Amino acid sequence: MIAYRYECSCGYKVDTLTWKTVPEDCHKCGRKIKVIVDG
Repeated sequence: MIAYRYECSCGYKVDTLTWKTVPEDCHKCGRKIKVIVDG
């Protein structure tokens, strides 16, 4: 399973199963995307 972790420059973090799900907070302060491969 592949999960995506969004780590925003403002410190907000969220794990999601789809890259299309981007937290609104990320749009406000920028974002970094790390791909987590589990299993």
